Amino acid sequence: MAALLRLTSPTLAQNLGISATGVVPDASAGLDVNFTDKGVLIPRIALTSTTSAGPISNPANSLLVYNTTNNPAAGLTPGYYYNAGTTTSPMWVRLLNSGTPSDAWLTLGNAGTNPATHFVGTTDNVDLVFRTNNTEKMRITNAGNVIISNGATDGPRLIWRGGTGGTQEYRARVGSSGVNEFMSQK
Repeated sequence: MAALLRLTSPTLAQNLGISATGVVPDASAGLDVNFTDKGVLIPRIALTSTTSAGPISNPANSLLVYNTTNNPAAGLTPGYYYNAGTTTSPMWVRLLNSGTPSDAWLTLGNAGTNPATHFVGTTDNVDLVFRTNNTEKMRITNAGNVIISNGATDGPRLIWRGGTGGTQEYRARVGSSGVNEFMSQK
């Protein structure tokens, strides 16, 4: 009878370790999977949309899955997603991939890009803003206008280069009454 009670009573543990050697789990981990020749296989799920729970009932906030659905029009491509929403209003967010293939633009440059599918910009009808020192310096509006401002009191300045090897430089300074100065420099 005592053996039966031990089988049915809940086991309480601070953390759980899974390994081939029985190594003690790290105290900072709730789950410590310790192998030198195996990985962790995340559940493979065919998500239906980025805002739908299905096929998972009430997905917990921060739940991690590997999505198998390939539907770019619905915002879904194969890869790791986590629920950044709630159980009743999930928001599946894809983890950025910096390997090959990559869906992240890297600060050290990118290779193998395709101009038909790779771009810097927005996929909705909002302006694209560029900042330095957290101050807006340039904006490309959803109407196609380019606004450049350096925050100077005499107005924004535009510098562009052309000619062979970009050796010819053109500058314009714009004030509230329009173009104040336009010059070509060598």
